[in-house]
Amino acid sequence: MYLICNKIILFIAVYSLQCLNTPLKAQPDTSKTNIIFNKHSPKKGIYQNFEEFRSNNPAMSYNAIVVKTRETVTTKDSILEVYKLEFPKKMKISIENGSPIWGFSDGKNVYIARKNNFSKNLRYDKLKYIGRYCYYQTGGSYNTSQFSHPGASGNVNTTKGGKPRELLEKAIDINTGEHFELTKNKLREILSHDVQLLNAYLMERENDKKYMMPHYLILYAEKHIEEINFR
Repeated sequence: MYLICNKIILFIAVYSLQCLNTPLKAQPDTSKTNIIFNKHSPKKGIYQNFEEFRSNNPAMSYNAIVVKTRETVTTKDSILEVYKLEFPKKMKISIENGSPIWGFSDGKNVYIARKNNFSKNLRYDKLKYIGRYCYYQTGGSYNTSQFSHPGASGNVNTTKGGKPRELLEKAIDINTGEHFELTKNKLREILSHDVQLLNAYLMERENDKKYMMPHYLILYAEKHIEEINFR
C-alpha cells in the first residue's frame, strides 16, 4: 500500500510540473473595451462616428422607436428590410437635423445610417454580424449600384443617391471603418491570408451560390480575431 501511495504522489507531482511548463494559448486581450467582445449587448444610443461604434461608446441617447420597413429589390423574390427611427409627437428630439451620425444601437442590434447627416426620414441597415469584418445587406441605387454609407471619418463613400433597386452584400473593416462591397475578388483577397479557407471556398464556389460569400467572410472573421487592432 505504501508503494502504491508513493507512485500516486509521484504521478501527481510530475503532472503538475508538466502543466506549469506548458505554455497557455494566447487569447485576445479583452481588457480594452471593444464592441467585438460585447456584440450581443451593444450599448443603446446614437453613434456619431465609426470610433464610437467600435469602442461601444455611443455619444448620445435617443427617445425614439425603431420601426422596420421593407424595400423591394431587383434580386428575384428578395425583400430588403430597412429601419427608421420614429420619434413620438411633442417629444424633444435628442439629435438635431444635419447633425453627424454613423448609426445607432437599440441595445440588441446595431444599425448603420445610409447618410452621414441626421434627418427624421433617414434609413438604416442592420448589421447581421459584428467581428473582424462586419456584414450587412443594403440597397444599391438604380444608377450607381451603390448606396451612401458613412466611412470611418464620417465621409460618405458614394455621393450619388437614388431609389434602391439592387441587393448588395457589404462589409466594414473593423480596423479602418472602410465599407466595401463583398465581391468575389474582394473575398478572395481576404481569404488569401488563410489558404485552408480559400481552397474550401474555391471548391464550393463552383456552385455559384452567392450566399457562400458572406458565409466564408464570417468564417474568416471568427477564425482571425487576432487581426483586430486594439487601441
